[in-house]
Amino acid sequence: NERAPAPVLAREGKPTSVPKGARAELRAGAGGALWARFENEVGDVAEVELDRDRAGRWFVVRTGPEPLAPRAHGSQRRFIAMNTGTRGPLEEQAALLAELGFDGIGWDLAGLAPARSAFERRGLDVQSAYGVLDLRSVPDGDAAAAAELEARLAPLRAAMEALRGGPGMLWLALRHDSAPLRSPAGDADALRALRSLLEDARRTGVEIALYPHHAFWLETADDALRLCERIGDRRVGLCFNLCHFLRTSEETSAAAALLRAKPHLLAATVNGADVAGEDWVTLIRPLDEGDASLREFLAALDAVGFRGPVGLQAFGVALEPREHLARAMAAWRAAHVR
Repeated sequence: NERAPAPVLAREGKPTSVPKGARAELRAGAGGALWARFENEVGDVAEVELDRDRAGRWFVVRTGPEPLAPRAHGSQRRFIAMNTGTRGPLEEQAALLAELGFDGIGWDLAGLAPARSAFERRGLDVQSAYGVLDLRSVPDGDAAAAAELEARLAPLRAAMEALRGGPGMLWLALRHDSAPLRSPAGDADALRALRSLLEDARRTGVEIALYPHHAFWLETADDALRLCERIGDRRVGLCFNLCHFLRTSEETSAAAALLRAKPHLLAATVNGADVAGEDWVTLIRPLDEGDASLREFLAALDAVGFRGPVGLQAFGVALEPREHLARAMAAWRAAHVR
């Protein structure tokens, strides 16, 4: 069926060629089949299952995303621990997460290379690098301000380079020293920085997931969506954070917010929480505590077809990592039992 891959393949050239700015990925399927994912330079995507006929010619079996089998912990999505809930030598952290069944870890900007090495030796991924960018206005022709912006972007560029070739994302929170919280007045400065970082994302294969954070200029998922829509590139999206959503929103269920975020949703973070909580003690609890329903949150992710990673937020949780992470994995598994 030529219509499925046609929008993302060149009209001319050899069948194996990929247009400049496009990407093609192949992965083994069941039997001798292959799954192919094509993405053109403007972000259109086609996914097809390929197989050979008796003459050895490839043909399209069907279109659509590859069906995913549940992982050992019961979910099709990757479940990662954020390093807000781990500590100790890298090798010990990696061993613990592998033992408990996590798929990887969410890290920060520092020490990415050794962290990636330690976790990959255990078959785990460094799924994300969290960073905060302080935005400031850069007047046209102001070389000093432009140089200052570049200095603040440098650690983010280095992080994407360290994640090159893996499944990693840059989870990026944005502050602004002169724009009010949530105000579009800061959009121009944010777009300038993000469009610059987008070049690194294309070069390294790393995605940029905007990270809404309470009391930051980019405070809500809707603020992030406003920027994503203006950028219009699939490599820039949103990490939906349950605790920050509950802290900043009048909504008590994330379902509607996730539906709004669907076109740009790249990642999510979860934790136990009291829906009516007003501080981090009540809004970031162990995953098996609080009245926020994990099963309902996962159902909302299912409803929007989200297949990306889910991170376990643990900022401020006082439990020892082994106890906290083991309880979290047990709660995660239980939530996937039908």
